Amino acid sequence: MSMGDGTTVEVRRPKRAVLVATQVIEQSLDLDFDLMVTDMAPVDFLLQRSGRLHRHERPRHLGLQKPELWICEPRIDERGIPEFGRSNEAVYDRHVLLRSWLALQGRTTIRIPDDIGELIEAVYDDRDCPPDLDASLQTAWDETRDAYLDERAEEEDEAKKRWLERPGFKGSSVAELMRDPREEDAPDFHREHQALTRLIEPSVSIICLYGTEKHAAYDRAGRQAVPPGKVPTIRDAKRLLMRSVNLSDRRIRDALIKQEVPAAWQRSALLRNYRRVFLDERDRAVIGGYQLRLDDELGLVIEKRR
Repeated sequence: MSMGDGTTVEVRRPKRAVLVATQVIEQSLDLDFDLMVTDMAPVDFLLQRSGRLHRHERPRHLGLQKPELWICEPRIDERGIPEFGRSNEAVYDRHVLLRSWLALQGRTTIRIPDDIGELIEAVYDDRDCPPDLDASLQTAWDETRDAYLDERAEEEDEAKKRWLERPGFKGSSVAELMRDPREEDAPDFHREHQALTRLIEPSVSIICLYGTEKHAAYDRAGRQAVPPGKVPTIRDAKRLLMRSVNLSDRRIRDALIKQEVPAAWQRSALLRNYRRVFLDERDRAVIGGYQLRLDDELGLVIEKRR
């Protein structure tokens, strides 16, 4: 691997390794896998993931000398319609998933780049449902397409509401601009008036601490106190932000958004939109009917209270 100063660093791959990851690895990462297993996804994302297979020229183990992408087959219900699962459909549109699944039926190989155009068109063009599909699949196609088109129309209407005005700041310094909290940036501001640039689920930013509102601390024992009542310095703000996480899980998101931001934090450009979550000695906190648990390996785990 070449470094910016002209030196070369040898990259040593482990003898054996398994990486379990979310779809984030399909974006702009120089990864090189011998074999990949993936859930069903829109065909363009599957093609993008396949680009992480055999990305570099290097010796491969016997049996892994050809790039292979294994796609997990979705469960088929009694009507013959694939079920992609709530987690998949929360991220990807059901109509796009259905058409991607249909486009891949009967294929054992994909030639890149030769097959890319054909596959993309099969999923994203405005063609009608193929007449040779079973009646149940035709119904699923029509129903999911109607929902897809309705959502697209809503997104277009939403985009028209978000025209950006020309820059109009007349202050004298960047620091002055940063000190001006904008209502439309706050997660508790009505979504209709928020300054949105992407159509994504609302989220809330939290900072995990120990203790109570009056006696907040960085550690379980309470020896490293968080200074109360004053605007955090840049150094303190950075330390607090090291304990932050962004949550979009709708099970707890709204309850967290309703919590007050500390008055001192509201005067900090870095912390003005952060809520606090206080963990107990077992690294747990209760939010409504759910429990948040801080795990060394998994991060912040959200579980229904028993």
